[in-house]
Amino acid sequence: MNKQKKTAIIVALLVLGVGTLGWETYERNQINREQAVQTQKLEKAKKALTNATFNVDDKQYNKALNSEDPMVKNNAEATKVTNQFQKVATNFFKIAYTFNSQKSWVARKDKASKYATDDVLNDQKLFNDGKADDGSDYITSTGLSANFQNAYVANGVVNGNDTIDGYVQVTYQASYGDQNAANTTSIYLVKYDEKNQKLTSVQLLGNTQTKAQ
Repeated sequence: MNKQKKTAIIVALLVLGVGTLGWETYERNQINREQAVQTQKLEKAKKALTNATFNVDDKQYNKALNSEDPMVKNNAEATKVTNQFQKVATNFFKIAYTFNSQKSWVARKDKASKYATDDVLNDQKLFNDGKADDGSDYITSTGLSANFQNAYVANGVVNGNDTIDGYVQVTYQASYGDQNAANTTSIYLVKYDEKNQKLTSVQLLGNTQTKAQ
């Protein structure tokens, strides 16, 4: 595999936060330096996620939607949008972080098309064919796999163009070859298109913890 092709696959795996063992130190440090410039964003995301409220009382929510008070109703409608945002983001990352073979790695892109735009799906740092130049399957040869655990969403800025910027904290279990599985938590900055109900941007801010099993 030439350096360009191999680096593209490694970047995709590092963006997902999995399979960091066994790669060249230079390539790993190069990506780490790119992530280091986002430290302030990561800290901001941690605070937002810590203070976020993830549970909504359905009974009170439905009552508010039908309220005759314009302010109460508007707030409920805003909550409806952010709830949809949370569902889309959770479904997207569940797909991104669930694979155990070359076939399931490649299938992620098609499955995720329901929840993300082409800009996200065509990002080689998130989705690629995972193949070496000689046609061999990189995921199969390394034994890399990931299992989604959960995702929490903290809403950020609601923009005037029907988009929402928010943080997503994703926890997953990953294993690489014969290495022990590890639980890892990653934080992403994402942009959500309210009208099309899809993510239009997905950016990794960093990994907050990794714990070997």
